[in-house]
Amino acid sequence: MHSVFPISMNTTGETMAQPVPGRRPHMLLTFETALGMLAGTLTTIAFLPQVIRTWRTRSTADISLVMFLVLCSGVLLWLVYGLLRGDWPVIISNAVTILLAGTILFFKLRHG
Repeated sequence: MHSVFPISMNTTGETMAQPVPGRRPHMLLTFETALGMLAGTLTTIAFLPQVIRTWRTRSTADISLVMFLVLCSGVLLWLVYGLLRGDWPVIISNAVTILLAGTILFFKLRHG
C-alpha cells in the first residue's frame, strides 16, 4: 500500500511529505496534530470568559489597550504563518482567537 505523502528530505535535511500525483491528500490525525489542536483549543477558549464579561458589562476599564493591540497583531501574524504553512491547528485556533480577542479590542476602542 502506498502512502498518500511519501517522505523525502529537503536541502536542510528536514523530512518533507510529498503529495503523490493523482491521489487526494487527507489529513491524518497524528499525535502532533492532536496536541496542536488541544493547545489551540485551550488557549482560544481562555478568551471566552473575558469576551462574555466584556459583552455583558460593556466595561473595559481594566483591560490594557496596548496589550490587546500587541496580542491581536501577534495572533494575526500566527494566522498568516499557519496559512502559509497549511497548518490547520494553527489556522483554526488563531482564526477563532482573533475573533474573540478582536471582540474585546473592539469594545476597548469603543467604550474606552
